Amino acid sequence: METYSLSAIVCPHDTVKNVSNWIEFFVVLGQLAGVEIGYTFAPEFEDFAAHLGTSPLVYASPLDALRAEQEFGYLPVASPERSDEVVYAAREDVEGDVESFAGAEVAGVPGQFATRYGCTLLRERGLAIGSLRPYETCNEVLEALRRGEAERAILYKDFLEHLDQTSLEGVRVVEITDTGRFQHVLMLHPDYAELRGRLQEALARMEEHVIGADLVRDLGLGEWRPRDDIGALHDLQDC
Repeated sequence: METYSLSAIVCPHDTVKNVSNWIEFFVVLGQLAGVEIGYTFAPEFEDFAAHLGTSPLVYASPLDALRAEQEFGYLPVASPERSDEVVYAAREDVEGDVESFAGAEVAGVPGQFATRYGCTLLRERGLAIGSLRPYETCNEVLEALRRGEAERAILYKDFLEHLDQTSLEGVRVVEITDTGRFQHVLMLHPDYAELRGRLQEALARMEEHVIGADLVRDLGLGEWRPRDDIGALHDLQDC
């Protein structure tokens, strides 16, 4: 059997949570798949983007997975159970449930998955927003709410989950989605397409591994499921 040596990069939002666990995760995955998998540290999105197209393995957010497929021909391998969800938030003194977003100006990061998915879900409910007030980061969106510069906003659930209560002062969570439609995706460079099946089988066995089970739990990923495609990601539209 041919010996393979791969390297992997991880979406920066996930990288910062526990680098050592990700390093160990890929070591165990490599052992189960019969390949050597190293870890390339990509703490910022600029670093991540610089490796996209050359890194054999990429653990990507939904829109980065779409870009990896469309621009570089990466193949989806598998996704964890944990899904990417949206938070509809408002300034603390602004009343109304999610229906109040219909026709309103809403703060968000243009082109970001949470913003696009949040607007998609609102349109599905007949609640299209009036306009998007653009900011460069989720932190800027949050600060706009706290300053009273914006009344309503769409944010990543994962972003809010890692904030303390002090950071959320002056902000009211209106609704948190639980759709389960989209997840991060482990993508494989097309040069290594022959390893796809081996990696899928290895990921399915992670929770049977004495160390792998702990890593999956500590990273909050849940059960891994094989992916043949990236599904409805192609259909997401901007606000």
